[in-house]
Amino acid sequence: ALERLALRWATAAARSALVLDGRPGRAARLVVGTAPALLVPDRLASAAVEFLSTVDLSRLKVCPVAEGGCGWLFLDITRNGSRRWCAMADCGAQAKSRRLTERRRARRATGVSPKAGS
Repeated sequence: ALERLALRWATAAARSALVLDGRPGRAARLVVGTAPALLVPDRLASAAVEFLSTVDLSRLKVCPVAEGGCGWLFLDITRNGSRRWCAMADCGAQAKSRRLTERRRARRATGVSPKAGS
């Protein structure tokens, strides 16, 4: 994925322009995406590279599809780096609900009654 982003960013950079800025103290600014049809993808690629170059990549995680998540990337900013889901209210709650349903089905199938309080 990073290789594709790097290629996309390099292509966007080739279509960018360095524009002189007439304001005092600023000689020039980079305008990313000068081709109208590719403006949005070029700027997204540039913003993604800028973002990835400023964050701790060990904190960049994927919401686990195999466990009911959506597969989107998210930045884990918890103190101990233990966040699992992109959003607990969405993917996390669905996964917890799914696990509870599976446990209940397994109990019914084996004839084991749940303990009080669980």
